[in-house]
Amino acid sequence: MSFHKYIIKKDIIPSTNAYAKEILQEEILQNLTIITTTNQTAGKGQTNNSWESTPGENLTFSIIFYPEKIKANEQFVISQKVCIGIINYLKYRNINATIKWPNDIYVDTKKICGILIENILLGSNIKNSIIGIGLNVNQQVFYSNAPNPISMNNITAQKYDIDQELNKVTDFITEKLSEIDFDKSDLTSEYLNNLYRFEKICNYKRKNGSTFAGKIVGIDSIGRLNVQNECNEIETFAFKEIEYLF
Repeated sequence: MSFHKYIIKKDIIPSTNAYAKEILQEEILQNLTIITTTNQTAGKGQTNNSWESTPGENLTFSIIFYPEKIKANEQFVISQKVCIGIINYLKYRNINATIKWPNDIYVDTKKICGILIENILLGSNIKNSIIGIGLNVNQQVFYSNAPNPISMNNITAQKYDIDQELNKVTDFITEKLSEIDFDKSDLTSEYLNNLYRFEKICNYKRKNGSTFAGKIVGIDSIGRLNVQNECNEIETFAFKEIEYLF
């Protein structure tokens, strides 16, 4: 498995996603162009959370993707594909991971990878996607107030070549993104089979502050989470409407 990839490497930039946006305002980049940096000084996660990464020890990169057959109302498909690509890469590296809905990658109860996808829409279509990924590779100690980070090195005690791992993980991701004719139900099944807490009774908090014991039973057509509560009712949650309790 190998893809011809166009890679833009920067020594230091605030954010690979922000840099990608700047370039796309001036030119059209090749599909699946990768922008990476060894020192991302202002990396962001969902809802402007910061992303800690010691320079040179982890992977921080963005992928420019031009979806051909994915409509704006189907954009969660991109998140599913990226998550599955990273899960498959980690399996290749003998690390068992799961997807914490919607698109964090966990090993047990710790976060090894964050994903921030920013889609530019044009009518009912997606003009382009900027897929930002932060993967903890060699960092051993984390200093931010992030509650639960973990790295590949923490798990395996191996030291990884950052350039080699960039090539390998992007192979797995671009392979998944390049599947033009795919069955959406098969993709969702694969996503659910790798979903953290899927079909397990766990504790959650709703946006209104109330807590409950529930079981994740699926996702809907736009990627919202379906959770069965104690009364056997299915509640549907959009991003940031439910909190996982540990």
